Amino acid sequence: MLRNLLDEVRRRHLWPIPVIALLVAVAAPLLFLKSAPPDAPLASAPAPAAAPAGQLPARALLATSDTRKRAARERSRKADPFQGPSSGGSKTAEKKTSSDKKKTDTGPEPVPVVITNPDGTAPATPTTPATPTAPIGGGDAPTKVIPETRPMLVNVRFGARIPAPLSPVIPRLQTFNAGGRVVAIFVKYSPTRDKAVFAIAPDSLLSGDIDCRRKDGVCRYVDIPAGKGVRLTVTTSSGTLVTRRLDVVSINPHPDPSATSGVSPAPVNGPCLLGKLLTLSPGDASLATDACMD
Repeated sequence: MLRNLLDEVRRRHLWPIPVIALLVAVAAPLLFLKSAPPDAPLASAPAPAAAPAGQLPARALLATSDTRKRAARERSRKADPFQGPSSGGSKTAEKKTSSDKKKTDTGPEPVPVVITNPDGTAPATPTTPATPTAPIGGGDAPTKVIPETRPMLVNVRFGARIPAPLSPVIPRLQTFNAGGRVVAIFVKYSPTRDKAVFAIAPDSLLSGDIDCRRKDGVCRYVDIPAGKGVRLTVTTSSGTLVTRRLDVVSINPHPDPSATSGVSPAPVNGPCLLGKLLTLSPGDASLATDACMD
């Protein structure tokens, strides 16, 4: 029977199966009989003896020492006003690590310093004293600049010859006539230009170093500073030309500091003549001196 079984195994080529089974049978006991590692604890080793009463194990003593050191550090940190509060937990540790990185990159953060008086109160904040606008005393004290509010007195010379007759302290809307025609009208003193402003006819001929000031392209005004003048030429009613020299001699403030108006009132027909003069167009005849008599 054994022979038949062997022939059958050889015929069907099943001989690896019994070989593998034989190897397993031999190797299994060897694995179980392999010696244990030398550092493995013995099952019968006795448990550590309990510490005597009143004494702690070495680990407990180490933990107690660490606790005391930690408590001492906490007390030192609380006593130091420049030490920040202690942090705990993983999230706080991460924040602290991030803060340490920022300090390493940008430098240490400035520590605020609070200065107090010896009695513990906060020091008074110094205030900037106001600058006095008027002198307190002494001749060297600064004085407040008061803008000029007094009227300005304009002195002119007007005539055919040089030097022309002087016309001191002319009032506003004073007219200057020649040959029955209005040559110029004193309008006002301009503080921004520091000049005397005169209205003239648009067909007037100007000569000198003073230019005509135009409005909408039409010659309307001449601005004359002190010490300067202009020659004006207009056509009379008979068709002849008359020439007059207009010079501003001086421009001075009123001698009375409390004065708010000129010395002489404006002529009665001054506003009417100025209005008619400013309505003339180029090519119109010069304004007659009696244009506002009716």
